[in-house]
Amino acid sequence: MPTTLLASILLLYRKGISEEQLVKNVSWLGMALNQRGAIVATDGGLPHLNTLKSGLKHLEDYIVLKRNIYMPKVSEGSYQNYIMLAYYRNALNFVFFNESIVVCAMLSQGIDVAWKDGMPLEELFKRTCYLAELLKREEVIEKRLISGDKAFFDETLEFMIS
Repeated sequence: MPTTLLASILLLYRKGISEEQLVKNVSWLGMALNQRGAIVATDGGLPHLNTLKSGLKHLEDYIVLKRNIYMPKVSEGSYQNYIMLAYYRNALNFVFFNESIVVCAMLSQGIDVAWKDGMPLEELFKRTCYLAELLKREEVIEKRLISGDKAFFDETLEFMIS
């Protein structure tokens, strides 16, 4: 899990991130994963400095440290290290899958409209179910959004709001 957390954050900060900020962001991501029932550490706790050091050791071939800033390693115009970091990050996709479907459905009418005017709940449910059906074979998850389970959609939405 340390490599997954670290790779996810490093891909967000491709121009670099300090170790202090990296520790904060990895801890936040660990907390977000715990809220969703994902196992982050073998001891059941949140990631900490040792988790980060372990992840840095495993990913040392794909990242570089310059002036106390970590960033993905780019050599001679080759971005293959981004692919490796994405490979490690992909293990987290299933955790946020249902929420991401809801967000994509909201933004399907345009970001400005979504932020200013919002969307009727029934329309959001309809669009979410459509996207969920399109992507149903992308991730193996325990419970997924489907048109016949409005209660789970409501639970997902409540969790996102909280």
